Amino acid sequence: MPEKQTPYDHDPDNQDQNHNPSNHSLSYEDVVELLPVFVLGALEPDEMLAVDSYISQHQGLIERLAQLEATTAQLAYAAPPLPLPGHVKTQLMQRVQADLVAQQPAALNLPAVFPPRRKIAASPSVVVPPTAPPRKPQTHWFSTVTRTLIGVGVAAAMFLLVFRMIQLRGLANQLATQLASTQQQLTTLQAQNSQLHTINQTLEQQLQDQNTQMAALKTNLNTLAYASQMIELKGTDAAPTANGVFYVANHAGVLMVHDLPPLPKNQTYQFWLIPAEGAPLPAGLIHVTESKMGSLMVNIPDQNGNFAKVGLSIEPSGGSPAPTGSIVLIS
Repeated sequence: MPEKQTPYDHDPDNQDQNHNPSNHSLSYEDVVELLPVFVLGALEPDEMLAVDSYISQHQGLIERLAQLEATTAQLAYAAPPLPLPGHVKTQLMQRVQADLVAQQPAALNLPAVFPPRRKIAASPSVVVPPTAPPRKPQTHWFSTVTRTLIGVGVAAAMFLLVFRMIQLRGLANQLATQLASTQQQLTTLQAQNSQLHTINQTLEQQLQDQNTQMAALKTNLNTLAYASQMIELKGTDAAPTANGVFYVANHAGVLMVHDLPPLPKNQTYQFWLIPAEGAPLPAGLIHVTESKMGSLMVNIPDQNGNFAKVGLSIEPSGGSPAPTGSIVLIS
């Protein structure tokens, strides 16, 4: 694919663009190729000094360096916000476990269901006198006292039995209340355990998403560092203030867009590789955040490597096999 010419492809301050003896024999093309790595600070110290010295003598390279620095700084804002770090999960689990231990029901200290029986003094035995001749009525006072004592003993035993029954009934009610409270606590603990399981699954999913985002960000940085082409995109009448840059390194590319309004849920922005002849080829869907910025990592197959232009259009939420909506950015 022919590389797009930019205002910085030629050095207006130096007629000899291929050689500079005062800067470690760096040519203008060498410095242009090293600019992305220089922005990231990934060169050796002596190379950093040599490139910096060369740039300071060429106004065109200074402007190009400023543009690369601005684009690299905006890359961090294009990624979605990262979830909380993993140690928050550990602290949350420790607090919940401490609450569970504190809410365990204490051992039941219940009185004995059947308290020890008190000894009842034996009633005085009734002495049956031997058969004797009938006595006179005035001599029966001893039998009357004995019957009275037996009646008092029976009444006392009945009173004690009723008292014990009342105690047992109160104890049974107390046990029923404690059992209901224990069942309620068990239900609460089961609900908390289910909630903890849900939280654990959510945190694991967030951790996986975070790892995926970090891997994508690393790939984007590598593509920017070793980009061999930088294609600028300008806004059309549908989005006159929008702009973007497409960085290409071998068969990978990173698209950065700015000043594009977010779309409703039933629409999306779709990126296209446009060959010199033939229909545009879909290259991916890009999400634009509330800050009106977005980024997209693009894999460029061998058969799609020779494209003349790139563009961005508004399509239905699932994308389209060919452009159907308004073109908002074009190279």
